[in-house]
Amino acid sequence: MDRDGSNSELIFPTQDSPGIEPQTLAWEACKDFNECRTGLIYQGNIWFINVSTRTVSQITGDGLITLLDWK
Repeated sequence: MDRDGSNSELIFPTQDSPGIEPQTLAWEACKDFNECRTGLIYQGNIWFINVSTRTVSQITGDGLITLLDWK
């Protein structure tokens, strides 16, 4: 969504999926906003979301992740 709250768009999770638990998102250090990704934990797995292309990638699949620390 825009800074004023307009133009909201659902990116993740899909509308028929459970919501995301409150958490601090991990942001990739990036030089160009078009290549920036954020990482989050959803249903015990790590997911990356490219904020420009809105591409969503599941990184793990075992459902055992409880903490994400991006260094």
